[in-house]
Order: sequence, then structure tokens, then C-alpha cells
Amino acid sequence: MSCKHVISCTIVTLILLFIVIGIPIIIYEAVVKPKDPKFTLEHASITGFNLSSDGHLTSFFDVIIKANNPNHKLKLKYTSVRISIFKNKQKLGEDALDNFTQRKKNVTMLRSEAVALNVKLKESSRFDFRFESGNGYLDFDVFLTASLNGNSLEKRAYDRYHLHLTKEFCSLPLKPYAPQANAYMSKNDFIEYIDDYVSDFNIRPRYYHSVESASFYEATEKWIVEAKDILVKATKVFVASFLVVATGDENDKSYIHDIPRLNDFKGDVMHSSEYKCAREFQDKDVLVVGYDNSGMEISYDLCNARANTSIVIRNSVRVLNS
Repeated sequence: MSCKHVISCTIVTLILLFIVIGIPIIIYEAVVKPKDPKFTLEHASITGFNLSSDGHLTSFFDVIIKANNPNHKLKLKYTSVRISIFKNKQKLGEDALDNFTQRKKNVTMLRSEAVALNVKLKESSRFDFRFESGNGYLDFDVFLTASLNGNSLEKRAYDRYHLHLTKEFCSLPLKPYAPQANAYMSKNDFIEYIDDYVSDFNIRPRYYHSVESASFYEATEKWIVEAKDILVKATKVFVASFLVVATGDENDKSYIHDIPRLNDFKGDVMHSSEYKCAREFQDKDVLVVGYDNSGMEISYDLCNARANTSIVIRNSVRVLNS
């Protein structure tokens, strides 16, 4: 084989490798992969600065941070948002901000007023603050922490998931679905509808709160609700004219029945909440237990992906063609 032929084969192989491997990576990076949000400190100032002779600090920190969501197709949901002030790795103060949803290609300004209230400083922080204040400036670190969360549909529902009632029965007050929306909403369409609803009506959910008690006082005609903030381990009291008990659809935990000899089965066993897509089951034998909404739709999804699908139903059922 000539040298030129070897070089030509090598070049062709490299081109094929680029087509097979490189192009999908480029498409993924450019289209699918979400971009990280960007944060910029726009303003920071200190008022009421008071450092006592024994090293106790009281001060107010005014901070503005710009949050930029560069994604064209992805909303960002922020929960447990906190801005903290540090000096020499010592926390001076902290401010909890409201949860919020950031729209696609959006810039949001986050303002915080953290307070250091009679904080006893470490020797190094005390020395630095005294030196800096004597020279006309103060130096401190600002940290933004938050959780980016999705709702249970994003985390636990399969890709093909659709609402099982028509959109007329699933809309929320004061915001009907768009006329062009499908009669049976897809998972992504419904999530976008919920996100828009939260944003349009400025709804601010309090995540990581556990309700401990709720009492109605007839004298004031108000509900008094005590809730525990799980993150900071503090009890908060809310007063409201109305109380809605919304405990969800019992999908918080996955339950699989104790089936004899199930542990001896060599194949995969999963709950419907773990199922995402039928592609991995193509040409495989799959048994679906139960024919409720998720069971029927997952079976249909598997059949479309050419899986050898069987379904077990406890009682007789009649299936009608639409």
C-alpha cells in the first residue's frame, strides 16, 4: 500500500470520525446544553458602620447583583436565594430573598440589605476593618447562593407525558389556555403555562417550609399558620384570609409492591416515576403492571418504540379506538 493511499485513508477516517462524533457534540453544545447564568456585582455600600472598642460590628450592607439568563429556551427557577457578607471567611450578615422564576434571555436585578448586628469580629477582621476605615475604604466579600429547581413534572414525569383531561378542565383562574394550544397539553407546554402563571401573577412560593399547625380565629376571621423553615431551622407565622390544603397527587414517593421472588429477576425493575423514554427498550420484552393513566400511556410509548410490550390488568377493561 502506497504512502499516499495510507494518508488518504487516514484523512477519510478522521473526516468520518468528525461527522460521527464531532458534529453531534457541536449540535449538543450549541442547541441542547444549557448555559450557566452570569452574575455581576452592580453596587455595594455600607451605612451605619460602627465598630466598637471590644470588636463588635454593627452595619448595614446594601448590595445589588445583576443575574443574567443567557438561555434562549430555558427558564431558571431560583429558590433558597441568599446573599451573604463575609470578611476574612467570617460571616457578618445574611439576607434571604424571595424565590423567583427568570424568563428566557432575561436580566434580573437582585437587591439585598444584609445586616451585621453586634457581630463579634475575629482579630484579623477587626484589624483590617480599622485599617481600611482609616484609609477611606472598606473591603468585604459578597456571596450569592441559590438552588435551581424544577417542579415534579420535570423531575419525575416521562418525556411523552400529556395531561389526561382536555385543557378546558386544567386551566387556572384568570388565565385560559391559548386557543392554538393542543387539547391535551404536553408536559413541556403545561410546565411553561405554570411558569407563566407564577410570573404573571407574581406568585412567590415558599419552598423548604413544613407546615406545623393551622388555626382559624373567628374573632379576626383569619388563619394563623405556623411553618418551619427547614433550611434555617426557624419557625415562621403566616396570617391569611384563606387557606388551601394542596397536598399533591401522592407522587412524592415511589411504591413498588412486594412481589414474591422479584429480587431473583435478572432484568430491570422500575417505578413509572423513573421511566423517561422508550428508546432504551427497543426490541426488548417489557411488562407494564397496571393500566391507570401512566400505565396506558407508557405502554403506548413503548409500542411506538417497537418494544415487545405486555400489560397486566387486575380487572377487565374495555379499550375503544378514538
